[in-house]
Amino acid sequence: MASFLEDAGHELCFEREIFFNPNFSVDQFVSEKRKAVGLEQLRHDLRSHLKYLQECLVELINNDYTDFVNLSSNLVGLEKYIGNISLPLNKLRDDVSEISEIIDATLQETEEKLAQRQQDRQLRGKILLAMDVYRGVQQLPQEDQMWTPDLVERTASQIQSLSSSLERCKDIPLARKSDEAISNVRKQLKGYLEERLLEALQGHDDAQLQHVLQVGVAVDLVAFLETFYSERIVKPTLEEIVTERVLREVLSDGLFNQIVMFITTNTALLNNCAPPEYNFIPRSVFPVFVALAESRIPTLFSLTSATMFHVRYNEALRFLETLEHHMSEQSVQIFRSSESYKAFMERWSTGIYFQLRYTEIATNFETALLKGNEPFSKKQTLLNVTENLYKQISYCWSDGVYIAELKPRFLKLTIQLLARYTTFLEQYAKVTHPVGELSALMLFQAAADCHQVSIESVCTCCDNFLTFEEKELFILCLNDSVERLAVCRESLARAAASLLVQLAQNSVKQISDIPRLYRRTNRDIPKMPSAFVATMLKPVLNCRASTSGYWDSEWSAQMAQGMAEAFLVTTRDVLDSVRKMEDSLRRLKKGKMNATDTQGISDDDKIRLQIMIDVEHFGQLLEELGELPECYEELFKLAKSQMMNGTNGGK
Repeated sequence: MASFLEDAGHELCFEREIFFNPNFSVDQFVSEKRKAVGLEQLRHDLRSHLKYLQECLVELINNDYTDFVNLSSNLVGLEKYIGNISLPLNKLRDDVSEISEIIDATLQETEEKLAQRQQDRQLRGKILLAMDVYRGVQQLPQEDQMWTPDLVERTASQIQSLSSSLERCKDIPLARKSDEAISNVRKQLKGYLEERLLEALQGHDDAQLQHVLQVGVAVDLVAFLETFYSERIVKPTLEEIVTERVLREVLSDGLFNQIVMFITTNTALLNNCAPPEYNFIPRSVFPVFVALAESRIPTLFSLTSATMFHVRYNEALRFLETLEHHMSEQSVQIFRSSESYKAFMERWSTGIYFQLRYTEIATNFETALLKGNEPFSKKQTLLNVTENLYKQISYCWSDGVYIAELKPRFLKLTIQLLARYTTFLEQYAKVTHPVGELSALMLFQAAADCHQVSIESVCTCCDNFLTFEEKELFILCLNDSVERLAVCRESLARAAASLLVQLAQNSVKQISDIPRLYRRTNRDIPKMPSAFVATMLKPVLNCRASTSGYWDSEWSAQMAQGMAEAFLVTTRDVLDSVRKMEDSLRRLKKGKMNATDTQGISDDDKIRLQIMIDVEHFGQLLEELGELPECYEELFKLAKSQMMNGTNGGK
């Protein structure tokens, strides 16, 4: 179509190809051309374009008309040909379907016959096998025959072979008769094995014992021999050991030792001779002990005393370890997965034991927290609560308290103790304390303790019980309390510093008494600092000495700054008052001075000199404290300038 459009010679107001644009819009096209050439011209050009398109269409039809006529001629009679072909094809399809059904039926019948033949063959094999078993059973010893070791081993081998064959043909009636005969022979063997087992144990005959146990494996009497040993040997012996009388006389450790002694002298002989199919300790000895312990000595598991429970529980664990030393690795796995082992461990109420220890530890710690009026330890470096915190944490992990099974609970309790200690100090920092050296010292001690309590010091108590992964997780759990302690340390130090600054302010007020001491009193020229200056810093120095190992220089800086500011404010007020008084007196005396006036230092100069001496002494004490705040320089300059100006004015 595009080639036809290119041949058009008439010029239009639009490009003919614009209508092929996929984004062509009629409204936009009309709007643009209406503005450019007008509607009349647009309509004329569109009609010309339409006429041209119609001519092109006719030309296209004419070009393909011949091919269309030829195609129509060729299609005449095609339907008839198709009908002629479809008839034989339909018949062929029906024939194939019929043959397929016949083949499927034949295959199914063949498969059924083959399956039946297979069943017949299997039945025939079972019958032949049952006949062979029956003939083999006839060769077994009779009831009145004398048993010898060789005969027993040969009979055991025969029974093992016959039992294996009998299992494959057990649904044959003849096999049932053979099974009854084998059961009778097996019953005779049981009696023989019982007698020989007792004889071997009494005579410590390893060869005979090994013979009996191997025969038991061959004839599938392992469980029978284990049960027989348990009922005839183990139970009577343990009934004499597992009693309340024995428990009272030799305690739990002695009772366990007697059982171990029995195993060492009796059961160990069996273990040394027994094939791997036998497990006498897990199946014959331990279940009997557990049953007797539960019924005859329930006090073994009692929780009347947490200390006694801990002792007995650890002795029980050592008893189990000793038993495992007498077993192979495979027997140990069987032992730990046995029902008797699980029942024995469940009887130890470790959860209740932990609750008793939790109550004991929490009560002791809360009692220490209540003694807020006794904050110092005997060493005067730690609070009693801090010492008690480490005491309780160490107690959790001590040999007389800790149980490995309860490790997660003791870890949680340790975290709870540290969190409770942190909360106590946070509350202690918020309490309003009386202004005094003792209160400040208590707060500084608490702040020092916050620095001492660390993750490392807490982990030291339980390092031996934690794996690397457990310790990493434990440290993450402690981080919150340790971070809170760091914040609490600053709060405690600020509170203590505030108390000492308030205490110093009471001493600073004595600066106001200096004018009264020198005005009109005819006192000597001051040479010594006032006593209140040393009194100001004495509590600070005492607190630093009491916590010398844990003192933070930042604490000194805070208090030095506060005291210097208070000293500066009071000194400025006093000096201003002195200057005003001096000016007033000077004006009153003006015109009255004569040659008889006394020359020398005035009372106001003595006041300023005393203040200067006090300021210098205050600076010396601050240097001794190790901190000289910036405002002290201002204080020193103020005192010195006032003294110099007063002296010059007096002259």
